[in-house]
Order: sequence, then structure tokens, then C-alpha cells
Amino acid sequence: QIVTLDGAAVQITHQLASPIANLQLILEELKEEQPNNELIIEMQKPLAQCTAQLNNFRELSAQLRTGSKINAVKLLDLAQQIQDTMLLHYPDQQLKWQNETPNVSVKSDVMLLPALLNLLQNATTANQQNNQNQLALSWQLTNQGNEPEVSLLIRDYGKGFTKEQLSQLGGQVMPSRSGMGLAVMLSNVTFERLQGSLTLFNHEQGGAVAKVKLAITSEGE
Repeated sequence: QIVTLDGAAVQITHQLASPIANLQLILEELKEEQPNNELIIEMQKPLAQCTAQLNNFRELSAQLRTGSKINAVKLLDLAQQIQDTMLLHYPDQQLKWQNETPNVSVKSDVMLLPALLNLLQNATTANQQNNQNQLALSWQLTNQGNEPEVSLLIRDYGKGFTKEQLSQLGGQVMPSRSGMGLAVMLSNVTFERLQGSLTLFNHEQGGAVAKVKLAITSEGE
């Protein structure tokens, strides 16, 4: 399934590259003709986002074919990347960090941040459908069998999962509008490859929680 998705990604990025490039040329011409036009200025940001996402798809597709190199990333750096990317793509959503980021490093590759952003995008969608604009993020550092473990918990303030959805969380791909689409399956594949895991459940005070366990490593420290 992953290989099939990679082939589809290659086709889609190829088909999108030309129209996006043409739009960029048209935008540059419009900027020269009307440099103070507010609508033209507003067009720059979404077009830049499309270009950036297209480049990301190309990089991720190449990684799927050749295999991602596993390295280490400090949680402090990962948290900052999450903050910066969410501010760029979802400025209407407020990230509220519940506690300080542990000073440890975890196993990572180029797919880790996109995998986390898939979950954040689902959480954002759940919020928007329930007229909410805050996401609660927290770190959980524990010792399991004398081995330290760290998890990132992402809580939204949406309507949560239904009983039917919770009963089907054992690996089935559910409709994307439910918050358990294909993107979440791909995220889970990434976490497992990095010796982590993904758990989804409802919060006792409302909303849903995505708990991502990450493998701590001493490499790169």
C-alpha cells in the first residue's frame, strides 16, 4: 500500500508542478503591475504554502523509495518546529504547551515532523468543526522497566471519537472526516518504524487525544 501511495504521490506532484509554476509567474507579473494591490499581496502566502508542500511531497516520496535515514533530534528543536509550522499553516489555532519540554533526544527521520503534523491537522479539523481554536500539547516522561520513555500528547477540543470509531481503531482506515483517515495510518507507520507508537482515545473532559510515544536515544547529544 505504501509503494502504491508513493507512485500516486509522484503522479500528483508532477501534475501539480506546472500549474503552480505558472501561477507563480502570473503572480510575479501582477506584482510588477500592481505592487500595492492587497489581494495580490494576500495571494503570495497561500501560493508559497503550495510550493513548499509540493517540495515536501517530493522529498518524502524520495525517502519512501530509498529509505529514510534514522538520526536523532532534540525534543526542544522538535517542539519549535511544531510551533513554527502550525503558526504558518494554522494561525487561527493556539498551541498551549502544558509543561516544559524534556531535555532529551529521540529517534527521528524526515517523516517524523510530517507524521506529527498529520495528527495536528486532524486535531485542528476537529476543533474547527466544534468552533474551538486551542490545542493542548504536553510531554509525558516515564520510566518503563528502568528505561525512560517520552510521549507527546495532542488534545483537541472537538466532539471526540464515537463508540463505533473507538472500536475500529485497531488499524482500519476510517473516513478522513472522522479524524482517522489514511494520513493517520501513514503517521502510525512512521512512529512504528522509529520504534514508537500511536494511541488514540477520548479525553475524560471532552475532545480527543493522540498519544505519540517516541524512542529516546543518546545519539546526537
